[in-house]
Amino acid sequence: MRGRARALRAAPLLAAVSGWLVAGQALAHPLVEEGRERMQLAEFDAALEAFARAEDADDLSRDDLIDLLDARAMVHLATSSREEMDRDLSALSSLDPDHLFGPEAPPELSDAFADVVASSVGSLTVRGSARPVPGGIELSASVEHDTANLTRGTRIWIRQGSGSWRRASERLVTLPAGGTVDYYVEAIGPGGALIARGGSRAEPLHSEAAPGDSAAPIRSDGEGGGVGIWLWLGLGAVVIAGGVVAAVLLFGGDGGGGGTEPNAPVVIGF
Repeated sequence: MRGRARALRAAPLLAAVSGWLVAGQALAHPLVEEGRERMQLAEFDAALEAFARAEDADDLSRDDLIDLLDARAMVHLATSSREEMDRDLSALSSLDPDHLFGPEAPPELSDAFADVVASSVGSLTVRGSARPVPGGIELSASVEHDTANLTRGTRIWIRQGSGSWRRASERLVTLPAGGTVDYYVEAIGPGGALIARGGSRAEPLHSEAAPGDSAAPIRSDGEGGGVGIWLWLGLGAVVIAGGVVAAVLLFGGDGGGGGTEPNAPVVIGF
């Protein structure tokens, strides 16, 4: 009885989305399409399960993810799950604040989305940064305005000089000193969707790597360096020079005794 009541309550929404589903069917990801079809049949639990499997996939596009959030918000509206609907609308606003629902979408959904956008802190963005470190340069990626926690990971793509592009395996990347570094960063969302990018291969971010002499390692006492050999040599030279000056002052006379005139200074080479 409960399932029948939910279906009856959602009937106006289902009629509204029928044409919308057919129009978008050819472009939808198979799992997103399945979720929409289940929604059309008022099989809401099955629809949500299909959407969940889509989020666990690895081949969603950004548009696929937007379609998923659009459709799932419709399911939550149909089942009076306001909190879940607002969560999906928040995620949708962080990806596409100018998103337009189809003309078949109930005004209630568009009004709720407008409220979410009005209170949003801004679109989800990913930024790349570079800073000099001993031995080279460190690249990093950071995500901003991800209020819906969509980000599943980040990627950094790097090209040094005229070399080929390669993907870094870590969020923080330290590169050797010398040369110019081109790079761009990406944020990855549910289903492997690329949800934001900072820079691109066509218009990469740039950073001048640290000078080559900065590549010399910094040694600590625990690495056998202790006080460097050049410091010891410098101290030794000071000690030797002090001894020479003392010798000149002490024995600089002609050794004949009784002479009152100072002798010419003696220059000692070393």
